[in-house]
Amino acid sequence: REQAEQETERCLMPQTWRAELDGWYLEVTLKASPFIELTGIEYHDGTGWVPAPANLYEPLLSMDGKVVLARTNEPAPVLAAKAGARVRVTYSAGYGTALPKSAKQWIIAQASHWVNHPEAANERALTVSPFLDRLLDPLRTWG
Repeated sequence: REQAEQETERCLMPQTWRAELDGWYLEVTLKASPFIELTGIEYHDGTGWVPAPANLYEPLLSMDGKVVLARTNEPAPVLAAKAGARVRVTYSAGYGTALPKSAKQWIIAQASHWVNHPEAANERALTVSPFLDRLLDPLRTWG
């Protein structure tokens, strides 16, 4: 599964992700897809991490299937004057029980390939069968 996720740049199983930012931005592109939900935004106020207003960002779907958080007109809270992450965005991504058929086929076929050709699976790397590669094309992020 993890190999398929790496090949497609998508989360096949539900996962929780966190993006750490050094400030408030007009747009934030979330790396993991497919997007399930925004679970929280926190900011550092100098004393600790505090939940940000719920309506500060609105999730929008971009052309490449990624989710962009767009700032609303809600005023952003003042951030602490510190180096590093001052804003944390927590969200979930993945297909859940609706895993695409092509991903299931690739995982089963690839596991079978590694069982039948153990030299392709060693402790350093798993060599992907080039004959199975196209099964993941519908899930790939192109561009």
